[in-house]
Amino acid sequence: MSQKELALATGYSEARISQLLNQEKLSDTFLKSVVNVLNSKRLQLLVDGDTTNSIYFDRVRIDLNISMMRLKKECLELIEAIEEVEELQTGNVTNVSHCNSKQEKAFYYVLGQAKDVNHCCEHFDIAADDAGFDLDKRDNETTLKYLKNKYCSPYTTKDTRSGKASVSM
Repeated sequence: MSQKELALATGYSEARISQLLNQEKLSDTFLKSVVNVLNSKRLQLLVDGDTTNSIYFDRVRIDLNISMMRLKKECLELIEAIEEVEELQTGNVTNVSHCNSKQEKAFYYVLGQAKDVNHCCEHFDIAADDAGFDLDKRDNETTLKYLKNKYCSPYTTKDTRSGKASVSM
C-alpha cells in the first residue's frame, strides 16, 4: 500500500504519514488506524498484544485457584478439539479454501477453544497479580526463554530519558 493510499484510508495527510514513519516510535493512534485499514491480525498482535478486542468478564469470579482450574479445563477442551482436527487428516491444509466443510467447522471450533484458553490465561494473570505474584518477573523470564530458543528476534530500543538501551520484543 502506498503512502497516498494510506493517507486516503486513514485521513492522515501524506506529509504527516511521512513524518510519523520517520519517528523512532510510532503513535498508538496512528498504528491503530493502520491496523484498521490493513485488517492484519499479525500487525494487530504487535500493536495491541492480542488479535481480538479484549472482553472483561465482569460476572466471572477471578480467584487464583478457581481461575487455574478453569484454565486447566479449557486447555483440556482445546487439546480435544485439536485431536479432532488431526483425525480429519488436515496435514496438507494451508488455507481455509483447502478445507472441506467438516474440516473448516473443526478448525473454527479449535479457534473458539483457543480464544477461551486465552481469556482464562488473562483471568489467571489477573488473579496471580492480585495474589502478589510478580508478572513482570514471569514476563522477563519467558522473554529470555523465547530469545534463547530463537522463537523471536531481539531488537534494541533506547530509553531516551536514561540513555540506556534494552532488548525488547
